[in-house]
Amino acid sequence: MSGPQLPLKILPKAATDIKQILKYTQRVWGDEQRKKYKAAIGRCLKDIQANPSPRIKSEDCSNGYFRRHLDKKYRHYVFYRVTSNSIVIVRLLHDSMDSGRHLP
Repeated sequence: MSGPQLPLKILPKAATDIKQILKYTQRVWGDEQRKKYKAAIGRCLKDIQANPSPRIKSEDCSNGYFRRHLDKKYRHYVFYRVTSNSIVIVRLLHDSMDSGRHLP
């Protein structure tokens, strides 16, 4: 993407998703893995902000949403929309979840 980057707007449900993912990771896998997961989320959000357009066909979802795989080591996707003035992070969902049921 050329020109200035659009700001990220993280919706409340997405913020809750992040908190729950990190809380679960801490409880089940420990602090070190939580730190790795948090870093992966941060990298993915920065990557979306730098290049919000879908890179491959599977990143283009229906109903105006895009999805970006968090990282090949992890099983979550970031669902987002691009508006004229921001990139809206809508949800972070596990790959086993039905996105149709969890997206507004």
